[in-house]
Amino acid sequence: MNKSNTTAKGDIFEKKVFELLEALLENEDFFVPGKRSKIFWKKAYYSELKRGDIIVDISIETFLPKADHYSQLTIIECKNYDTNVPISDIREFSSILNELGTHNTKGIVISSSFFQSGAYQIAVSTGMGLAILKGKNELEWINYRVDRRYAHYSDESIITRLSKNNSQNNFFAYFEKNSFENLPGLLLNLGVIDNYNVKQEFINIPYISEEQILGVINQLPFSIYKNEQLETSNLCKILFDKSNVEFIFDSCLDSYNHNNVLGKITFNPLKIFITKELNKDIYRWRFTLAHEVGHLLLHSEILREYINDNFDVENTIFLNHVESKKINKRMEIQANIFATNLLLPKFAFLKIVSEYFIKERIHRNYLFLDNQPCNRYLVYNLLGELKCKFGVSHEVAKNRLVSMKLLKDETDTSISNVMRNY
Repeated sequence: MNKSNTTAKGDIFEKKVFELLEALLENEDFFVPGKRSKIFWKKAYYSELKRGDIIVDISIETFLPKADHYSQLTIIECKNYDTNVPISDIREFSSILNELGTHNTKGIVISSSFFQSGAYQIAVSTGMGLAILKGKNELEWINYRVDRRYAHYSDESIITRLSKNNSQNNFFAYFEKNSFENLPGLLLNLGVIDNYNVKQEFINIPYISEEQILGVINQLPFSIYKNEQLETSNLCKILFDKSNVEFIFDSCLDSYNHNNVLGKITFNPLKIFITKELNKDIYRWRFTLAHEVGHLLLHSEILREYINDNFDVENTIFLNHVESKKINKRMEIQANIFATNLLLPKFAFLKIVSEYFIKERIHRNYLFLDNQPCNRYLVYNLLGELKCKFGVSHEVAKNRLVSMKLLKDETDTSISNVMRNY
């Protein structure tokens, strides 16, 4: 591989590490009491020894309140090699750190491969950190659990993990006599951040099929329904008896990431909140509650390992809104599928639709929504029946019909806007 290709390969890895660190340092992802950190790529720092600037791969400057100059400098050297990182590279980086000044300067080498045997001893003697990012799964690199900051290993185990491919872990780091299995834990130990709140999008939610979600719903007693409509009071009582979860509906949940919080679940203690602002919209209230119950029954065992609470805003709950990049799409889709099936049980839903098709003499297996008045009438009339029968909004009923291929929607106008005319 020629020099230009090697440089390009290194730049790609540096950019990946930079963007990951930058995402972890965003203000919306964590709050740092008493200090603030800024991250830079390819920034130059003056060396007294060299009498000139040294350009480093990635740097993080940490500031105390109202300070004009950073109180701590963290230098990160990136290595994207096909072979193990040689000891000579570690020694060279140590020299660079010395030239930039050891006072309040910390250094860490992040590599895509393993390190040569002996790198650990140099890291110990120089106070340098070593980290490995393997694979492409960023979720595994920041797999931070609320009850674990450090991993504890013997010197022999640390050397083995740094120098030999005997582990399936995608991240491992050593710094200042501590070992880490996730990047946030390392940043906490470096002193770059004082606190870390895991973003929803960074939690690895496994795939769950709709059939599996239906299986979870079917384990609930049928007493949660009255005349085939979900009785929310019965549902809450059953879940309280089963899971000791408390339901709170009289609180204002304020905002999160500049969006109004509609519902949330906390894990210690276990509580589900629905904002009192939804009391005036019973259909959105019911869907939000069903969505939060979905998180409780589908995701709580995973979520409680990483976060203390999970917020839901308009983008995460209601199906036709623009999705935010800061949500866990898979988790929210699963919770929405759960809520839809809980509120619109399949057998009862199909029974109502079938009876409507017979009554209106609809011979094809689906309705068609376009700008023709007769087609619009048939669709909106059915949506009205479903709304009254199951206590859901027209939007939820419409999406259920579309997902079950009982409705083909050729309109560009949102259902909420169309319904204002009926």
